[in-house]
Amino acid sequence: MRRGGFTLVEMLVVVAILSLLMGLLLPSLIKVSSRAKETETDTLIKQLMMALQEYEHDYGDYPPTSLKDEGFYSNKVNDGIESLVVHLSSKAKGPPYVELEEKYYSNLDKDNIPASYPLNWFFGDRQAREIVDSWGNPLVYFHNRDYKKPKSYMCTYRGLGRKNLSGFKPGKSKKTATYHSWSRYQIWSIGPDGKNENGEGDDIGSWGKQ
Repeated sequence: MRRGGFTLVEMLVVVAILSLLMGLLLPSLIKVSSRAKETETDTLIKQLMMALQEYEHDYGDYPPTSLKDEGFYSNKVNDGIESLVVHLSSKAKGPPYVELEEKYYSNLDKDNIPASYPLNWFFGDRQAREIVDSWGNPLVYFHNRDYKKPKSYMCTYRGLGRKNLSGFKPGKSKKTATYHSWSRYQIWSIGPDGKNENGEGDDIGSWGKQ
């Protein structure tokens, strides 16, 4: 009588079929996951834009690109997004302009807001936090007055792996040759490839969403 169960050949055939199916499905799964992160980051930027609109309504202007613009110390890394966090987290005129999930906050360059800077926010310390995208890299922020001649300390960011990424500059429209959101501000994520393209390529920018 024949005993039940799989033979070695049958098991190898099953393993080969499963491997083939995984090889076909894995790229699709990765693509779906990447698209979900892109959508999540796009939604995050829209949240910040709504908060910035409220901030501008209260103060008549958008947050500066750097705390150095207000005369305070900077370590010259991640200045734009750190300044944005400080100003949008302020409770000076009521509730903070934005409160995000904890996963969106980081301090990749491990610096602090100087004790001389007046803070009135919901964080219990003085860490100079950044808002990060779905891949863990800091968002980039520029006030419109710094589009033409951004200072060097506004143009360096530190991403995952503590690597400095330099050469950041406000993006221009290829169609009109003018700066995106020329009278407002620019926020963008360097996207899934982790390489800055100043809002081009796979970067995810705020312009076109106003």
